[in-house]
Amino acid sequence: MSSETWKAQRQFVRKFWNQEINAFFKDVPDEEIIDSTTGRRYAKAACLIGAKDSQNMALVKMMTFRHLILKDWDKPDIFGVPVDAHRSVKRAGIPQITLHFFPAYEFEGTEEDSLRYSEIGKSRISFRWMEHKDDYPSESEITQMANKIKTAFGSSSGYLWKKGKNLYSYTEWDKGYQFQILATQESDAKDLCREVLGLRSHSFESTRFQSVLNDDPTEAYPTTPRSELIAGEMVRHPAERPVLNVRYRYSTIYIPPRKPFTLHDRLGLRDAMV
Repeated sequence: MSSETWKAQRQFVRKFWNQEINAFFKDVPDEEIIDSTTGRRYAKAACLIGAKDSQNMALVKMMTFRHLILKDWDKPDIFGVPVDAHRSVKRAGIPQITLHFFPAYEFEGTEEDSLRYSEIGKSRISFRWMEHKDDYPSESEITQMANKIKTAFGSSSGYLWKKGKNLYSYTEWDKGYQFQILATQESDAKDLCREVLGLRSHSFESTRFQSVLNDDPTEAYPTTPRSELIAGEMVRHPAERPVLNVRYRYSTIYIPPRKPFTLHDRLGLRDAMV
């Protein structure tokens, strides 16, 4: 930066920076900082940008204030609910089990719509295997979990639930659960939660369950997405929250650093443990 450019920049920076410094040290008049070598007077003098300061000196003074003076002051006040205890529960690296669901029937419409709904209809729900936060599950334990999933979700034609426009959530952070479920009925979302919790013999707690319902879901998430002319071509926007049945297809487990592998596949298309 040229000297002339810096002069103009310095004038601007000084105006607003020194306003902040004066506001912070409002108990220290400017006349008291001259030749001061102790206390807040000294600190204020060390932070004000002078009319002849170089670029480097101005930067040093700004860093002095931000990193040395404000280290005990520049912290936001906390109002309302304190930080949740679950924030202290670390889940990274803990084995993760995921159940995968696919549309249960062919969508009636054009081929484009069928492909669109087939893709957006895919769903999954996962949880952390918190019992193994300090170790790896054995092959026997993994096989037992795979068989539980097979029994609960893979029997008959596979577990079925109706995906929809309403959002439901269930959270038990310390147990590894943080579900977000799109469904048409609250009962479907609760039943799905109960089945997943049952894999580890956990009980459903109604206080952990919440719903977020739109006043007009049909208007907010129309069944037929709008089309728009873009660069001379009519393009349909992606559908949001379609209403359709989804059925359990397969389940996987991820135990870092090993790559995810399949626990159970209802159709037998994947190399699964059971």
